[in-house]
Amino acid sequence: HGRGGLLYAFRNFMLTNLGIPTEFHQQPPFRIIFSENSSSVLSRNFDFTKQKELLQQSFHPSYVSVESYVFSEMSLKEQLEVASQASIFVTTCGGGAVTSMFMPRGSSVIMYYLEDGGVVGGKRNNKPARLDWDLFNNLAYLKVHWLPAGTMKTDYDIKALFLLIQHELEGLIR
Repeated sequence: HGRGGLLYAFRNFMLTNLGIPTEFHQQPPFRIIFSENSSSVLSRNFDFTKQKELLQQSFHPSYVSVESYVFSEMSLKEQLEVASQASIFVTTCGGGAVTSMFMPRGSSVIMYYLEDGGVVGGKRNNKPARLDWDLFNNLAYLKVHWLPAGTMKTDYDIKALFLLIQHELEGLIR
């Protein structure tokens, strides 16, 4: 609790040490980044095909750039360069999500979690698996949204993601 400033200072320290600017001014084309296949756990390993297709069809390329990366195939510096210039970062809970903590102030993270994938003491408890919950809810410089993974491929949830992204983009223009 109350560690937002410390986490932001850590972000800036890491970026500075890698020679990456700590400040980034959001302007079109806004970068929407998808972190794909970011987990060795199959139930958390997403490719976001439908979501990316909808965004690419819905936004003009001069307004939005929809990009996807497999961050485990990139160097640390490459990962942080991408994240430090992202407007919106879409990922799943777990190790692949940590890269998003290097996004610019005011950016948005959309985090998919498993509604019944929780584990306590090495045993499944069928409760929500909100890995990274404490970390991301203390990143006061980012807007973090939690979405259920179980229904993420339904038309309803894909439309909800689109509306959320549309809303977050509108906030960057103001």
